[in-house]
Amino acid sequence: DWTGDMEDDDHDYETEYDITSAILRDDKESLIPLIKSLHLRYKNNRFGSRREIWRNICMAGALNCATSMLEGELGAGGGVNMPISGGFFRLHYAAMYESPGIVKLLISRGAQTDVRVYNPENPLDHHGLLPLGIALEHLSERRRLRCFSGQNAFSPEKSTFQLIASLCLPVLKRSLEVCKLLALSSKNVAKEAYNYAAEGKLTEFAVLLMVAREKVLVPITFSREDGDGWNGSTTVHQYLKNAIGSLVDEEFKLPGSIAKKKLAPTNWNKMVFRSTALVLEVFERAGDAIEEYLQLEHRCVCRLIPAPCFVSSYLASLLHA
Repeated sequence: DWTGDMEDDDHDYETEYDITSAILRDDKESLIPLIKSLHLRYKNNRFGSRREIWRNICMAGALNCATSMLEGELGAGGGVNMPISGGFFRLHYAAMYESPGIVKLLISRGAQTDVRVYNPENPLDHHGLLPLGIALEHLSERRRLRCFSGQNAFSPEKSTFQLIASLCLPVLKRSLEVCKLLALSSKNVAKEAYNYAAEGKLTEFAVLLMVAREKVLVPITFSREDGDGWNGSTTVHQYLKNAIGSLVDEEFKLPGSIAKKKLAPTNWNKMVFRSTALVLEVFERAGDAIEEYLQLEHRCVCRLIPAPCFVSSYLASLLHA
């Protein structure tokens, strides 16, 4: 009867609340029987699904609960390298919810960092992204919301130093840590950086230089067999130099009467590439100093605001030395 259904619903809500509380406390001893109880009553219960449980574990950074799930103590589907739902693997979720501890746990257990999200039915939902790409995308969005609330996101007209300085804010420390863990465990980081440079994604490009500079500044091999469209090798530095040179040549080829109309996109691209090249130059010359600054402990709240100003002025002095 309907009263019995209401009692069942109340019991389910209570169980779901207890599950959430156990995950927030990272209390696997309480979580295991709760999950098993929910699965026994409703095998298709949304909250009891692998995706929902894992998502909540990643959001809470619950390492004990994560370990229990990986070891199969929370039911079937405990493997590290198995899709959860919608083409997402466990590492994709850990990257999305910026959980350094769980990212580290998964990598230590052999999680693959080179698996892309396969979600063609919903291409806007991270389709084609690596775990590293997801982490970079979320860091970029977090930085935009934190640093440019009420303003437009970073554009080439704004200071390149402002971009780098904002990435040094303590509020982004956890996001940077996740990106670093993934970048240091991923292959072809230089090619990913190349793609971000080519697309004009300055924040993502700068973050890769910040967390894995040595892996970005190496020659990149391209192969038709890998779908690159050509065989050969280059560096990000050489690519940017060639791209800017090509755009400058295009300017000289157009007669003055039509140049103004036709060159608007070219001028924008040239501005983006020059900003990207400046970001690269900053990290080539001041990368060690930036890394040293990021390792400082921010114990005093009053230091949170002056920090970017310090970094910006320091970078400017280095480049004009």
